[in-house]
Amino acid sequence: MAATHLVHHTSGYIFRYCIPPDIQPFIQKKELRYSLKTGSLRCAKTRARAMASYISAVISDIRESGPMVNTIADQINGQLKGMLEETTGQVSAIKRPAMPVRQTGGWPMPRGFGAVASSPRLSEVLQRYVAEANTTRQWSPKSEKEITSSIELFIQVAGDRQINAIDRTEVRKYKETLLKLPSNLKKIPKY
Repeated sequence: MAATHLVHHTSGYIFRYCIPPDIQPFIQKKELRYSLKTGSLRCAKTRARAMASYISAVISDIRESGPMVNTIADQINGQLKGMLEETTGQVSAIKRPAMPVRQTGGWPMPRGFGAVASSPRLSEVLQRYVAEANTTRQWSPKSEKEITSSIELFIQVAGDRQINAIDRTEVRKYKETLLKLPSNLKKIPKY
């Protein structure tokens, strides 16, 4: 089984890559650790594979090129930060000590890492979800009404967004808004 380079932390998954002993003098670190900014194992595995292939390419380039000149901490950190920003849409500073790297140019990023496929909108998923539940007869009519009204309220508050655009901050904002709304929202014409 291939190494996943994943460590589960309470805040989500962390990418961990142990630097081979022959490369450690060039990089001046024994391991690299970066937050993958996700709690989803499936998403973390995808991001970790892309980052591992990038770092493997850097390591093989270091082995082929011999001694390095200057430090490349900014280059590697910049590339990995860019990869994470493309997939998460978030900007965060990755602060790590400097690592030496080659003076000329950079290493190529793995193909297709930054490409995020478009996902369906929440209203489309709701329709499919309700249709599937009706065909399998999972819900009673009352349950169906409660579940669909809850999701429709989320759509009304947060907007009909793509599924992959909904994250913890969206849900947190929804919860805060929900706490401000009256309990009998549908009954009051003002709302």
